[in-house]
Amino acid sequence: MSAPTYKLATRCLALYPSPLRRLEVTVPTLEGPLIDVWPGALPRLTSLHIEASNRTTLPLLPPADQRPTASHTHGSSGNQTGTAVQRGVGLRSALPASWGARPDVLPALEELALVLQVVPPLPAAWARGFRRLRSLYITAPPDAPQPPIAGNVLPPEWAAGFPALRWLSVIRLGLTGSFPAAWEQGGFPQLTQL
Repeated sequence: MSAPTYKLATRCLALYPSPLRRLEVTVPTLEGPLIDVWPGALPRLTSLHIEASNRTTLPLLPPADQRPTASHTHGSSGNQTGTAVQRGVGLRSALPASWGARPDVLPALEELALVLQVVPPLPAAWARGFRRLRSLYITAPPDAPQPPIAGNVLPPEWAAGFPALRWLSVIRLGLTGSFPAAWEQGGFPQLTQL
């Protein structure tokens, strides 16, 4: 992806509020972590798919001084899908706790799929925000499974959240230990597949 195309893609992602409903991203190789999303930035986003590997950043939202003003428009109002496509060589990053820490950050999100090398731990704070999430898929890339890491466990807090979650898959993340007791004692009221 050329620099101008990349800048255009990040500007489209930075609209406030963004009209995006579905976002599928495979990013170019850059340094840095996944970044936070601020409340109200993606109010209609129902599906987020990110595929990356180890030296990549996903600029969902640029720094505040680079965000467009309210006078910027998105071109075609009928286009509610954003796509940035270019294979990177990797992303090794912690998942931002802010994505699921509050219900107003990604309020409409129903599907989240992440294919990347995740730095443990999985964010316990996600139990507080993803009220509509029905499908959660987190995995390392097939060619880069993570080895087991002591203390890398499933967050027990997740059992108290995710009221609509039906499908949960966390694989190749180097998780250790067993299912948290809270998961076995009535967590995830809608879960049909684990």
